[in-house]
Amino acid sequence: MILSPSRQRESARGLAASFIARTAAKIETVIAAALAAAGALTALDAARAEVAGQVAAQGAAVRDDADKSHKSVSGQAARVRSSIDAKRAGADSAATADIKAARDRAQTAHNKASATIGARADLEKERISKGYRNAEGPMAAVGDDAAGKAAGAAAAWKSKLPPYETDWSILDGPVENDRIDAKKEAVDKVAAEYGKSFRESATDQAKKIPDSKAEVLAKVDDITRQAGAGLTAQLEQISQGANAQEKGAKAQSTQSAQKTKAALDSSATQNLAALDSAEKQHSAALETQGGGAQDALDKSTAAGISGLADGVSQASGELIGSIHSFVGSAAETPSPPRDELAAALDETSANVEGGPVGAMASQITTVAPSLAETNAALSEQGAGALKATAAAAKQGFDGVGKAFVTRAAGVNQQAAQGFAALTKSTHKSAYGIGAQAEAGFLEAGDNAAAAYKNFGDLVEDNFRVGREQMLAGLWSKETQGKLDADMGKYAEEAASHVQPRWKRVLKWVVTIVVIVAVIAITVASAGALGPVGVILLGAALGAAAGAVQTIADNLIDGKPWSEGVVKAMIVGAIGGAVGGAGGVLLKGVGSVALKIGLEAGINIVGGVAGEAVGSLAVGERRSTGPAH
Repeated sequence: MILSPSRQRESARGLAASFIARTAAKIETVIAAALAAAGALTALDAARAEVAGQVAAQGAAVRDDADKSHKSVSGQAARVRSSIDAKRAGADSAATADIKAARDRAQTAHNKASATIGARADLEKERISKGYRNAEGPMAAVGDDAAGKAAGAAAAWKSKLPPYETDWSILDGPVENDRIDAKKEAVDKVAAEYGKSFRESATDQAKKIPDSKAEVLAKVDDITRQAGAGLTAQLEQISQGANAQEKGAKAQSTQSAQKTKAALDSSATQNLAALDSAEKQHSAALETQGGGAQDALDKSTAAGISGLADGVSQASGELIGSIHSFVGSAAETPSPPRDELAAALDETSANVEGGPVGAMASQITTVAPSLAETNAALSEQGAGALKATAAAAKQGFDGVGKAFVTRAAGVNQQAAQGFAALTKSTHKSAYGIGAQAEAGFLEAGDNAAAAYKNFGDLVEDNFRVGREQMLAGLWSKETQGKLDADMGKYAEEAASHVQPRWKRVLKWVVTIVVIVAVIAITVASAGALGPVGVILLGAALGAAAGAVQTIADNLIDGKPWSEGVVKAMIVGAIGGAVGGAGGVLLKGVGSVALKIGLEAGINIVGGVAGEAVGSLAVGERRSTGPAH
């Protein structure tokens, strides 16, 4: 069927409108798809959030790992500090125990030494007391020894006498022999009186020996007190030394602990500071890495969206331009037949779908998955980098913690060795203090024992020396000379009074008896009178003795009984007075030797002075020279 031109144009416009509508619908579908793809690209926020989450998670892991290492360092430091303090306390306790043991050891040794000294003192006092008891007999025996020497001297003196006469007259009898006998008897009497005096002096000294016993025993007590004071002072010094040793050991352990803990704290502080610094660095690195990953996502997404928008815009512009050009050319040309136009429009629509619209649809289809894949890769890459940084941080933190643990363990080991060495040194020193104390107190006890023995030996030796001095005093050269003079004097006096047989032997016997009686009365009375009384008694007895002897001589000789009596009384009185004064003086003399010497001197002086004064009193001349 052939249409009219108007109807044909109308049909052509209808086909063209339908073509445009279909094409526009397709373009709108592509644009909608592009807009949908662009909306899918907004998933970038999720990717950014994921990166931010990774940054936060790895940052928290870094902080947690840093905190663990921080706690590890702090905990190890605290444990080692506690261990050091425990070792210091152990060393101090050991020092206290060792020093206490040393002090106890010293105290025990001190007590033992004190007991030893006390027992030794008691033993020595008993020995000295026994020595005093045993010393009296030997001292009294010195008198017997001296008396024996006097008897020996008398025997020697008598041995020098001439032999008896065998030729004598019947009227006179053996007068010379009688005179020899008178001399012998006089010498024996004089020696016997000397011996008696010696025995009395020795006995008197023996009785005085116990007087010094209390003082000597007090000296032993003084030695004991001094020894005890010395032991106490020594113990105090040892205690002070032990205290100083303990104080020094504890001060050294405290100083060592302080230095060791200071080094430990310094190392811990450095490690904690290093952990804090590393934590900050790694946290900053995570932030930087997270920001970089988000920037990469932003750039990748922006580039994809920009390319898609540019392609859609270009393709839409070309398509719209082609449609406008087609509409314009179709309006200027006569309307083609409906069939031709329909075929042409179908072909054009196919070209549009296969050309710009198809290309744009294909681009839309591939860009979104590709961009999603790229963003996923970037996100994963960023997360991996963040995890790697966190892992590196953890490794670093662990390394710092382990290194400090190792170093702290070394410090703890060094501290243990140091305190062990200090404990060993203190133990050795304390043991040395105890050992030295024991040795010192033992030596002190031995020295005290030796001192006691020496003192006792000295007391014994003093008894011996006293006996020797006593004998030397009794039997001195002066005494021997005086004895010899007295024996000669009284022997001659006795011999001079021997008369021929018819006068009997009376006068020399009277002389000896009077001398013995005067000596006995003077000695017996000396203890009951004072110094003046003794002197006056001696003078009275001397005068009486002189008078008695002279009267007896006169009666025997047939002379008047009063002849020479005055002189005899004066001589006897002065001799007795000097002897009495000598007895008083001798009471104050301590030395045995000096006492014996004074005895001899007084006896000699008394006799000479009395004879001289008596002669002068009656008008006789007296020579002080030797008798002829």
